Amino acid sequence: MSVDETIDRNRRNRGVVTAAVTNVIKSVEAEFAKEVSDIEVLQDKLNILVKRETDLQTLDETINGQIKLVELEKEVEHELEYGDSIIRCKGKIRRFIDKQRCSNVNAAVITRQINNKKIA
Repeated sequence: MSVDETIDRNRRNRGVVTAAVTNVIKSVEAEFAKEVSDIEVLQDKLNILVKRETDLQTLDETINGQIKLVELEKEVEHELEYGDSIIRCKGKIRRFIDKQRCSNVNAAVITRQINNKKIA
């Protein structure tokens, strides 16, 4: 297989991974659009995004090592777009999960306080 064929194969693989990332991000947005978002679903999506991010980084490094310097700028620009999308989506999920955990802790504290007042 020639170098050009190898680069093309890696770019196609990256295209499959970026399409998967797009689908995960869309499903996260759909989950957030629900009246009540499922934390477990969002945690699973976060885990998938972390894995896909690693896959993309590996493919990007491989492609960047294979391409000519002239093409590098375009490749890096493409990488950054998807990297930024992943970072934003992961951040949204983490903030939501943290907020839910915090509100659950607050609810538990309030319940304990109410129960303690009933006992006294």
